[in-house]
Amino acid sequence: MPSPANPADPRSDHLEQLAAIRDDPQVKKLARAWAGDPDLTEDALQEVFFTMARMECPERIEDLRQYFCAMVVRQAHWLRGQLGAAVVDDLAGRGGALPPPLPLTTAPASAIPGAVQ
Repeated sequence: MPSPANPADPRSDHLEQLAAIRDDPQVKKLARAWAGDPDLTEDALQEVFFTMARMECPERIEDLRQYFCAMVVRQAHWLRGQLGAAVVDDLAGRGGALPPPLPLTTAPASAIPGAVQ
């Protein structure tokens, strides 16, 4: 609790809010639905947490939870796309079919504007 001798640290408050959002069962369920794999789910959640923790002006985000969830969906989609890469020699084993291309807007969470690189 803040006191005159120990004022509230806005950065600490931001990290606590991010951790609570990351650990929320509904957010984890959303991440799992998009990642399709427990390991990718955790990777997406952690990558988004670290990206948002490094943001320079997090107070400019109107709805932190909504923004976090949007980034988790984007990151999970990007991670799944990385697993979908096919080696040309492996096409015969896949019936000659390539996975559908990802939308042009797909990018890792670290590519989101406002994130400190």
